Amino acid sequence: MPIGSSRCQTVNEQFDDAIVRVANLLESHQLAFTLIGGLASSIRGRLRVTADIDIVVDCEVSAAVSLLKQLDGKSFRPFVDDAEVSIRQFYILPIEDVATGTPIDASGFEKMVVGRATTPEGYPIPVATAEDLLLMKLMAGRAQDVSDVQGILALHKDTIDWSYCIEIAGQLQEALDFDLVEAIQNLKSG
Repeated sequence: MPIGSSRCQTVNEQFDDAIVRVANLLESHQLAFTLIGGLASSIRGRLRVTADIDIVVDCEVSAAVSLLKQLDGKSFRPFVDDAEVSIRQFYILPIEDVATGTPIDASGFEKMVVGRATTPEGYPIPVATAEDLLLMKLMAGRAQDVSDVQGILALHKDTIDWSYCIEIAGQLQEALDFDLVEAIQNLKSG
């Protein structure tokens, strides 16, 4: 069922139409997805400026390649020369909304994030949970991500599922060069 009947009412109005179009595109291919990144942080935490729409898509590489090949260039188009390589090597579907020129970075490796996402009241698409955003932002570690973490905690610290965060941090930290569990425990106690 297409979303288009109501506006998204994002914190960044320029993205409203692009979000509706990409949601309809993904739904037409029966792909589950959720909003992450700066827009999700603005919804779950403090308002902030962002230049793109970040979405996690729960799909196999072949489904993403199929979707890419079906793009007509009128609504969406790849924003890199060899988008199929980006899909196959990095699990990223790099497309942009033609009407607005808004980049949409759709990655497909965080399936659990899609399954846990909820749809906030008044918002037409699923958004990553505060816990999953905390984990992603801590792993990214840029100055803006630290600010996003502070904003999320300002609104959700008392309702965060800290046990989940610590469990997932323990699973993820093997691939990291820092102690993610300790970072989560510091947030919990701080």
